[in-house]
Amino acid sequence: MRIGVTGGGGFVGRSLVAELVSRGHEVVVVDERPVGCSERHSGRASSPDLARWLAGCERIYHLEWSGSFRQAVDDPEGTRKRNLSSLQNVLAVGIPVVFSSTSLVYGGNLSHPCREDQDVAPRAPYGRQKLEAEELVRAAGGCAVRVFNIYGTGSTDSAQIIPRLLASVSSDQVVRLNGDGLQQRDFVHVEDAARALAGLVDCDCAGGVMNLSSGVGTTMLELVQLVFGAAGVEPQIEWKPAVAGEARVICGDPGALEALTGWRPDYSLREGIQTLLTERP
Repeated sequence: MRIGVTGGGGFVGRSLVAELVSRGHEVVVVDERPVGCSERHSGRASSPDLARWLAGCERIYHLEWSGSFRQAVDDPEGTRKRNLSSLQNVLAVGIPVVFSSTSLVYGGNLSHPCREDQDVAPRAPYGRQKLEAEELVRAAGGCAVRVFNIYGTGSTDSAQIIPRLLASVSSDQVVRLNGDGLQQRDFVHVEDAARALAGLVDCDCAGGVMNLSSGVGTTMLELVQLVFGAAGVEPQIEWKPAVAGEARVICGDPGALEALTGWRPDYSLREGIQTLLTERP
């Protein structure tokens, strides 16, 4: 099958492309960054050439997204305009889309673990923009995947907790935690995430939405102990005030995705962390 991937040169995109290629698919990537695939176009989803580039594809994974959480806060209108314009360009191609959304659409209105039929109430511009994009994709016959915390080889994003902890292990062992450190988050290894997304190729998921999550909540304090314990060093924890409005639990029920594709994560968080520590130079 010929499959298009926008943003295929990013952290999750690279693993997804590799997984799709390993399954024998012809993969067309639209991204300015290099990646191993059948065909790559150095551009973005906003390009007027997008329809020509993706001609013959039977499915499009739309992973491209302009701006981080912080950038969306600083420039909500600008990031919204750029991202929804690019999305409309992708939808105009007329090929079913799998859209990479976010767990942040749930806001603080969470059960443990949360399900897709739960009310959504995103608190910040990033989550609101993703939710608006979800609605457009589903109305056009595509599906949205609400991605929780993805970690693994190749992620160096300092806004993510696991890369920060790994950097601390290798440097001063200082860790800064907010509040009591008992906030829970749901972590999925990037290779597991790639398998989950690739499994949707042959599924009828039109109009659907599903969590890409492990279903296991891990507190920030447990995560610190796990990473530093595996590295055999002692963390120096600096306690900071709690962040006003921060959700206590962000953990997703992966049941809908499992029922549709049979997917379950291969990596436990402990195994994934150990793999990352082993890969360190």
